[in-house]
Amino acid sequence: MILSVLFSKFEVNRRSFAGTLILCSGLAGCAAQAGNISAMESTMVPHVAEYHFKMTRSEQGSSVVDASGVLGYRFEKMCDGWVTEMQQIMILQGAEGASINSAYSMTQWENFAGTQYRFRMRDYLDGTKVDEIVGKAVRESDGVTVTYEIPVEVTEELPADTMFPTQHSVELLKRAAAGEKFGNDLVFDGSGETPTNRIAVVISGEKKPEHKADDPDGIAD
Repeated sequence: MILSVLFSKFEVNRRSFAGTLILCSGLAGCAAQAGNISAMESTMVPHVAEYHFKMTRSEQGSSVVDASGVLGYRFEKMCDGWVTEMQQIMILQGAEGASINSAYSMTQWENFAGTQYRFRMRDYLDGTKVDEIVGKAVRESDGVTVTYEIPVEVTEELPADTMFPTQHSVELLKRAAAGEKFGNDLVFDGSGETPTNRIAVVISGEKKPEHKADDPDGIAD
């Protein structure tokens, strides 16, 4: 029971962590391609990344004594918009020997204008699919309409100031360039139980990149 509750809390944090990676990984730079794309969007770098993580310690009496996983991430510019894909595998080891193996994937497409968005989320637990969400969202002048196809066909209306993930990343870059320090926005990605997430942001001053990795494509520039 304790392990079940802990895993439930972990699921919330995992999706929050995944959303943060999608947000942060998109903040980079490259040359613009043809299409309806703004100057700020042209600084976004299509790239593929892989993150490995492992639990280093646990509190005495904890129900989970070990955790490890890997997260793969792809951010790509297509002819009509941005594609973001994330896949994550996590293994939790219980104190009594029981283990939980979870797999999570999220695929998103968002047009350059920030007016159309499609998404698919899949969640697996010990090899069994426990959740799937598929749908699309369209921005009109007076709001955002979300149409879900899976698990049930239903339509939902969101406030007009709701942003999509890449649109939000671009907006944060604009604010940073303008010297703004704070933000508080509604963001919809289609992955959670709540329609939107309110994201409060504090923007630091500009920092020059410090890296020692092989960087033949000059991504850090």
